[in-house]
Amino acid sequence: MWRATFVVGDADAALAVWRDILGFRLAYEGGSVLRDPRLAGLFGLDAAASSRLFVLVSGNTATGNIGFLVPEGARVAPAAPGAGTAALFVKTTAMDEVVPRLVAAGCTLLSPPGDRVAGRNRMAWMIDPNGVRFVLTERDTIELAYPQP
Repeated sequence: MWRATFVVGDADAALAVWRDILGFRLAYEGGSVLRDPRLAGLFGLDAAASSRLFVLVSGNTATGNIGFLVPEGARVAPAAPGAGTAALFVKTTAMDEVVPRLVAAGCTLLSPPGDRVAGRNRMAWMIDPNGVRFVLTERDTIELAYPQP
């Protein structure tokens, strides 16, 4: 997978969670000049409106890029769960430090991490402030595709 892109209403909230807490690196910010009728059609947006695109990279060999498309001048409601709903799985080595920071940043904790069970990872099931669903999975180590800056 190259990139998963989500339509969000609040770029600052997305960056606070995915860049500032989960450690994704901002690789691209498309400003407010992005007007592509194909992209608008894919996401059901107004083809005449412009959008900003933010692309973040994780550095993790198991995860590609994540994109946030922010339509300008439009209110974006989080997607309702159901058919087509996506969830990301994100690795951490510091579950107990990261989960409280995510909650403080506006994430909803659906299911807290339990105790580590032999052969199983600890997982926290969450929704970010823009409605992006994700599972934070604790691992002892994380394989990096490139060194962290």
